[in-house]
Amino acid sequence: MIDSPKNNPHRHGLRAIIGALAQATPVTAGLAHLYRFTYPSEMESQLLAWRDDVSDTLNAHEAVLRQLEERIAP
Repeated sequence: MIDSPKNNPHRHGLRAIIGALAQATPVTAGLAHLYRFTYPSEMESQLLAWRDDVSDTLNAHEAVLRQLEERIAP
């Protein structure tokens, strides 16, 4: 069974507060956006891994179903 990722509200809130504080000047705002791009949150990383797991599982199921179809009705 593939479990979906869980959001950590404390970590998400802290990241939002730091991001809001970084919007004070254009330079820090740009650096904050660059940081978010280069270092995604833990939730985003877990979500991407979860999507990969779901896709791999679905593709494996499709391959098994094709083999069964070929055996039943060649």
